[in-house]
Amino acid sequence: MFVRTTAINKILELKKRKKVIQGGTSAGKTYGIIPILIDKCTKIELLEVSVVSESVPHLKRGALKDFLKIMKATGRFIEKNYNKTDRIYRFENGAFIEFFSPESILGARRNILYVNECNNISFQDYHQLCIRTSDDIYLDYNPSSEFWVQTELIKDDDVDFIVLTYKDNEALSDTIIADIEKARDKAKDSTYWANWWQVYGLGQMGTIEGVVFEAFKPVNEFPDECKWVAYGMDFGYTHDPTTLIKCGFKGGELFFEQLIFETGLTNNDISNKLKDLNIGRSEIVADSAEPKSVEE
Repeated sequence: MFVRTTAINKILELKKRKKVIQGGTSAGKTYGIIPILIDKCTKIELLEVSVVSESVPHLKRGALKDFLKIMKATGRFIEKNYNKTDRIYRFENGAFIEFFSPESILGARRNILYVNECNNISFQDYHQLCIRTSDDIYLDYNPSSEFWVQTELIKDDDVDFIVLTYKDNEALSDTIIADIEKARDKAKDSTYWANWWQVYGLGQMGTIEGVVFEAFKPVNEFPDECKWVAYGMDFGYTHDPTTLIKCGFKGGELFFEQLIFETGLTNNDISNKLKDLNIGRSEIVADSAEPKSVEE
């Protein structure tokens, strides 16, 4: 039997086109959005809904798994209507819900878009999906660190925003609640648990675990007259990008500027980019795992 939680009710109160759902662990974000999408598909003929996540395996473990579970629990699932290969479920009225990752069918159009754990995809991918969506857009995430929702979307007039926590999910078992709340007590004596409770317990913005610099702020431009300036480079190609970071020290503070962050670059491409950046004869500390590229 499917339980209508407080999370579902709160999401239904969001009326603007872009609905941003920030929340902690087990807050019912996915379990709140998916039933709403199912309900829309049963009521609106030929409705086209896309559910997007960072990868197909991520979908299978998350949003797609929850969709199938909800459909079966509510007695709506019809085996012949589900194309397992393409991950598309077609309703009797011609509406459908499809599940894909950004690299699959980014150019397709739809009526409704749901990006699950949207902090795991780039703003560029989100924007391409957004401009091909005619109606509602749902975005959910755990607030482990600031990203493009905060920098690009949150202040727009067409955005509604809510924060959900595990307390909004009445379907949670007592054992899961107890495990979550253990972090609250541990947070008193541990930086790790304090950040975990902030993000996953309270659903509030935290910091990425394991980062070198936990506290930083953006500046408009790299300062002039630094005490020293250095460059660091990491070579990549297919999956990992080639990167170049400019570092400086001034007034007791460190400054960093990302100059290159791109996949598919050959050594010749990198050389041309360095010339375009007008770095000159500055020394670059590069990835020691690639001595051949360093020497070239």
